[in-house]
Amino acid sequence: MGWNLVAMVLVGVLALLFGRGPLRWMFVAFFLGFWVVPILAFLPSRRFKYPGEAASLIEYFQVRSMRRALAKVDSVEDLLSAG
Repeated sequence: MGWNLVAMVLVGVLALLFGRGPLRWMFVAFFLGFWVVPILAFLPSRRFKYPGEAASLIEYFQVRSMRRALAKVDSVEDLLSAG
């Protein structure tokens, strides 16, 4: 039963990437486990439902990583030695 919880998370992410409803597929994965992954993989994929949200998340994490990288820079020598 513990592996089914891991399968639920994996299937939820895969369902979201394939354009399917993640909650419905997570519910199915709770009972069938990892056997849902091949079923989900063989179904035709749909268009991604949340393109605006995905773009904003990507931009958020890019800005976040840039800020973390710039926070580590103390002087010009740090910038020149990094290249």
